[in-house]
Amino acid sequence: MPNLSFQFRPGVKTKITPQLWGRVKLSNFMELPEDEFRQLVKKVETHPLFQRLVLPDHPRKKIISRQRFPQSDFNRRFYQIKEGLTPGTRPPDLSPLLEKQQALLPRIQKIGEDNFKRFFLYPEDGLKVDEIARVCQISPAEVRAIQGLMDEFSVLDLTHPARVPATSPAAPAGTKIARIARPENKEGGSEFQIEYFSSHYARGRYVVNYKKLFELKAQGEFSGGDTRKIERLIKEIELINARQTILHQVIKQVMDVQTVYFTTGQEDDLQPLTQQMLARHLKVHRSTVNRAINHKYLEAPWGEEKYLKFFLINQKKFVKRRIFKIVQQADKKISHQQIKNLIHKNYGINLARRTICAYSQELNSHLSKSS
Repeated sequence: MPNLSFQFRPGVKTKITPQLWGRVKLSNFMELPEDEFRQLVKKVETHPLFQRLVLPDHPRKKIISRQRFPQSDFNRRFYQIKEGLTPGTRPPDLSPLLEKQQALLPRIQKIGEDNFKRFFLYPEDGLKVDEIARVCQISPAEVRAIQGLMDEFSVLDLTHPARVPATSPAAPAGTKIARIARPENKEGGSEFQIEYFSSHYARGRYVVNYKKLFELKAQGEFSGGDTRKIERLIKEIELINARQTILHQVIKQVMDVQTVYFTTGQEDDLQPLTQQMLARHLKVHRSTVNRAINHKYLEAPWGEEKYLKFFLINQKKFVKRRIFKIVQQADKKISHQQIKNLIHKNYGINLARRTICAYSQELNSHLSKSS
């Protein structure tokens, strides 16, 4: 670790600890645009040493595996390429991949969604190509082709627009990360799940078997040069894990807190949720949450795209909406004390009467101006 320091004022230096240096690196990493992040994931996953740790020549040497995030899945649009989506409608660098996908899609549809997830999206450990081919009733060459396709791209780039247009000239375009959806097998259920558009999110986080890695190093499995490269690779993997885990936890918390909104689609049903509340829940700094959600979108169950920050609402705004609704629905003039009692009874929020009075005056002023 280099002996770095930040100089806050002349003559005063503060040494950066490893913990602080790690937070600085994570903060910078969280700010990477999604396009650059996907390129980094691809670079890591195509590295020969990564391949050696994921698919070794013997199962006992396997160091890296995958673990899906809870309540998450792969978006089904992978199976639903539209006829109008042709290589000519995409940037040139994506056209060859789109051609591969279109050529392999009939085979993917033939093996079925369950087998596709089991053998290609969330592959089980130790499965051989011949075994996968036998179960899926396709050729070993087709198995390798589908595996190659899954290694080469993030599905969002090919099956759905990755970029969401800017909402204003001053606002940059964003990236749609996932869709909030109710699983088809949840008949009449209210539980939602996160459907990721990109395969690296859908596959979840990397799981590194540090104990086995230490044992293999001690046994001389890796050369000195490989050991140093593996250490750098593991650090990159840990950063990727941290970024993906934080973003998943943010989306899951949004999904859990805003369940009523995702059911009704009514903006008035949004519940109090702030960046600070998310930061406390995730045990990270508020700035980390801000970087995680910046320029990222979710797709609502009915297909509408919403900026992640749209789902965050502070208590003041929430209470104002409730007061306005209470006043609108009242058959006669309602007192501030009655409003206070209803807010406490219905939402568990205890407000001072003067606060109710101030909010009511703001609402009345707004209504008079709008009329």
